[in-house]
Amino acid sequence: QLKAADFEAARAELSKASREIKVLLLLDDVWDAKDERPLAFLDLGPASRSRCIVTTRIRGRFKGAELDLASLSAEEGVHMLLASAAVDQADLTEAQAAAALKIVRMCGALPLTLAVAASMIALHPSDWAEEVPALLSGEDRGELLEGEAGDSGMSVEERVIMASLQSLPASAERTQIEALFHSLAIFPEDLQVPIAVMDALAPFFVGEGDGKKAQSATQKKSKMRKWLQQLLAHSLLKGSLDDRIFLHDVMGVYVAKQHSAAGLTSMQRGVVDTVLVCCHNKKGGFNSRALWTAPPADKEHSWRLCRRVRGP
Repeated sequence: QLKAADFEAARAELSKASREIKVLLLLDDVWDAKDERPLAFLDLGPASRSRCIVTTRIRGRFKGAELDLASLSAEEGVHMLLASAAVDQADLTEAQAAAALKIVRMCGALPLTLAVAASMIALHPSDWAEEVPALLSGEDRGELLEGEAGDSGMSVEERVIMASLQSLPASAERTQIEALFHSLAIFPEDLQVPIAVMDALAPFFVGEGDGKKAQSATQKKSKMRKWLQQLLAHSLLKGSLDDRIFLHDVMGVYVAKQHSAAGLTSMQRGVVDTVLVCCHNKKGGFNSRALWTAPPADKEHSWRLCRRVRGP
């Protein structure tokens, strides 16, 4: 049982306690070496019987032996894509089979991007073989990319996310749905947000509309839930409107990149103001302590923000 007073003392105590035993330390989904070093407390000298495994998406970032897990094969990628889209591979025409293979290559055979592309196929059941490759290539955005992998400077994930957003139903609300998706950058990575929290924040996410007619709180909640359902249907968001929603970490990185540090801080302040109004009116139906916002670059503001949201 640890009785350390601070992080460094706890790390030293863990290191000491692990020297006489076998320990397998797993650090999952680490993006930067500076995040790995404080947690890798094992003394991995020649006589050590312990091991540390670090999983990451980034090659060559960490010391030690590197094992590169192979990407899906083209055949495996096509199977995953069509199974996720509920399309029977045996019923494909020659043109559809070729389109499926092209989509897999355009998605880099990555499970996450294939899931997003599968949602696009499901939403275009009759013409997906033409529509989905066109969306992924950027034709509808006037951004024809060179080659299937794309030489636009965007990552595969960014290109697939943008294509999915472009495939949202054409309506006056598409811009607002995209704005809602980008606004989810206020939440930290892997946070599962209770739907009650989203309902309470509906005035912040929806705003006042076109200003022609005031919207009630119930109308704003209903509109926001409809937009969230669109994001769920496109696999841009995970979870359920019956419980909690959350972003895959890759989606979280994408939405965060849509904002400047100042813009993100401004959004977070807007969230805090909405929470305070909600708590004051006692109509939110949730405990404000359950809500966390992502820390901005300014550490002092981060402390003040968390203090205001969580209480003293």
